[in-house]
Amino acid sequence: MASALDTLIRLFGSRTLSLRFANCCYCWMANCFVYFGLLLNTVTLSGDQYVNFILSGLLEVPANLLVLWLQDYAGRRWPVAGALVVSGVCCLAVLGVPADQPVLSVALYMLGRFAVTISFNVIYVISAEMFPTNIRSSMLNICSSFGTVGLVLAPQTPLLATVSESLPLTLFGVVSLSSGLLALLFPETTGRPLPETLDEAESLGAAVDRAAQRPGGGATGSRPRARKNTSMYERLS
Repeated sequence: MASALDTLIRLFGSRTLSLRFANCCYCWMANCFVYFGLLLNTVTLSGDQYVNFILSGLLEVPANLLVLWLQDYAGRRWPVAGALVVSGVCCLAVLGVPADQPVLSVALYMLGRFAVTISFNVIYVISAEMFPTNIRSSMLNICSSFGTVGLVLAPQTPLLATVSESLPLTLFGVVSLSSGLLALLFPETTGRPLPETLDEAESLGAAVDRAAQRPGGGATGSRPRARKNTSMYERLS
């Protein structure tokens, strides 16, 4: 079995896995940037800033519970991509709300916060399941480290409001939308065997696509016989 360092070096020699790694890093950065950015900018909304901040925090309870169901019934890729797109659309939609409708503005903002919370939870799982076993934890750590870029930039976004009040939400919307669309390039890992080697990781997306094209969803019309992966939530339960 190849060492972790050898596998890591070979990974960057694969165009498919290199692009997947870069996409994963950007997705982590976008999640952290939008998640913490929306949280910090909650106090700039119309109405009582304390109530708005409390509502923003309470939204995470149903969002975190919904993730448990979504991962089983919608997979990993679609919750990440869909939630980021919804969050981006909500951020941009807030900019078009008239000033005399503060309730609608706050509602759209909170929906964006709710959506990015879902994506932020699922990105942990899909990041780990896309890479080979002997470098799985290393790749998760590297990708999540890029998330700190977004974490560092997020507290600076309120300063952009001094230039233009719409600039922070515009930035959140564009980053979230672009990352959500790029997340569609991730392979679906739900119900698939965890890749043990680089070759298995590289063919992960292709294997899912070929299986989906066969009648019955697989080579024999039945579920894959390989070991089914489990998420971190399932392992803790």
